Amino acid sequence: MGAPDERDPTLPRLLVRKGIAVKEWKMEQARARLSELIKAARQQGPQYIKLRGKPVAVVLSKEDFDPLGGGHQSLPAFIAASPLAEAAGDVELPPRLMDPPKEKGR
Repeated sequence: MGAPDERDPTLPRLLVRKGIAVKEWKMEQARARLSELIKAARQQGPQYIKLRGKPVAVVLSKEDFDPLGGGHQSLPAFIAASPLAEAAGDVELPPRLMDPPKEKGR
């Protein structure tokens, strides 16, 4: 049996970042255990993925992602909701910026 501080290298590492415990996965682990990775993101928060020892990605649940700006808002709506809306005054936007975004492939 190995030393008591040895851990299973196939499992993600548990780290503490800014006072929050997060899991850090090697790319190979993330590939091999994708469903477990997604489940961990949903239940435990962001999951960090490293490639060759460097962080390359973060897996978030949809609930964690949505407040980060996942919604789509038109430019006029964005400007109207901005704290700088009063400074913009009655700026007229070109018609192309007033149209809703077009879906790709149509």
